[in-house]
Amino acid sequence: MALHLIIDGYNLIRQSPHLSSIELQDFQKGREALLGNLARYKTLKGHPITVIFDGWKGGDCKESHDRVNGIRVIYSRLGETADEVIKRMVREEGGRAVVITADSDIASFAVKENAAVISPHEFEEKMAEALYCAAKGLEGEDDDYNNVTKRKGAARRPSRTQRRCQGKLKKL
Repeated sequence: MALHLIIDGYNLIRQSPHLSSIELQDFQKGREALLGNLARYKTLKGHPITVIFDGWKGGDCKESHDRVNGIRVIYSRLGETADEVIKRMVREEGGRAVVITADSDIASFAVKENAAVISPHEFEEKMAEALYCAAKGLEGEDDDYNNVTKRKGAARRPSRTQRRCQGKLKKL
């Protein structure tokens, strides 16, 4: 089952120290930097990616769709928030969806729809790891990059929902 990454665009930009500093200098350049990073990630992983930006205050009367370097970009229509568009997409995609957001309302909705949720910070780490592995010519995860010792202790099996979510996130 292929994953579909659904990204809360401005949420990711504003949670990222690097992207937010670019956005402070120029609003458009912040979006372009995000889309550039995602395009490189998409060429490595191949997952379909959709980024949703808010257009509810100053957007068009219709929802705007665009494609930039293979990334689907949606601007919500006037009067509709990006959150509503994300929820609609998650409802359509169901278990295929992986939602990247720090918004707790969207995250709880996504979990109820059997979608996986990952924070912008964690997603940026996954992107950095994928780019690092590609630069080193490595297939999977790199031992040098993730030099973490796994602890052994009392076994506690995560719930079925948590196991499904972990399985999806391993594919990122």
